[in-house]
Amino acid sequence: MRISTALALLLLTCVIPAFAEEAPAETVQSSEPEAGVENVPREFFLEKVAPVVSEKVLLSAGYLARNDHPFGYITGFDGKMTIALSGDVVYFNHGADASVKAGDRFFVYKKGRTVTFPGAREEFGYLVTIAGLIEVTEVGDAISTALVRAEYDEIEKGDALTPEFSVIPPTIDPDKPLENKLISGEIVCERFGKGEISIGDVVYLNVGRMDGVAEADVFGILEPQRKKRWWEWGADEKLPEHQIGKLVVILVRDGTSTAVVSSAKDEIKVGYKFNYIQSR
Repeated sequence: MRISTALALLLLTCVIPAFAEEAPAETVQSSEPEAGVENVPREFFLEKVAPVVSEKVLLSAGYLARNDHPFGYITGFDGKMTIALSGDVVYFNHGADASVKAGDRFFVYKKGRTVTFPGAREEFGYLVTIAGLIEVTEVGDAISTALVRAEYDEIEKGDALTPEFSVIPPTIDPDKPLENKLISGEIVCERFGKGEISIGDVVYLNVGRMDGVAEADVFGILEPQRKKRWWEWGADEKLPEHQIGKLVVILVRDGTSTAVVSSAKDEIKVGYKFNYIQSR
């Protein structure tokens, strides 16, 4: 036993110095930047601001209006056209009599179907979709000539006009602090009147700017209390109201908003409630 112990001590005495000699010297990093490497701003590493939808999708989605006060109407086209496209000439029924000036711009819109509030017979409003944008080129006493600057849908005789308003596609800014809001409401209708609503669908809400809603706000969609389905655990019990999806607001008016369904775990229906959530 003594011989074995002595032999082990001898081996350790020889091996440890050998490893110590082969160990690489500690590398000391210089605080000075390497040659040719620039100091990159911190902002370079942050997530980029991402638009929720394009301008065309935003305008074609339109909004839910409670009242209709058109500035005027498209009365004709240049030539025998039945619809107007970008670059075409159109005429509308106002001129100097309504203080119209060359350079004035108007959205051309279509008044869509009437919307009834979920679970009630009273009319809530009607859908408005933006068909295009025109710019006045000549002004007469009671009629004006305009050029179609953009088209999002077919522009037809009888389409209504409203002065151009600011439309900026909302963005998701990962560095913007999230606000704490107490906003809730209901999904009033879906863009095409479908019974089932899923991811990517456009919906219209009964809250707007006067309620504190802003573009890019996120709402959690709530499924009302219901009896559990046969395949769900505890099928004899009732499932309490719970979140099944999210909405992102893309356009805000005074009393209504337009939103896109960004996520859905289950079927969503018109009339489902929602609450503001601190999310992106």
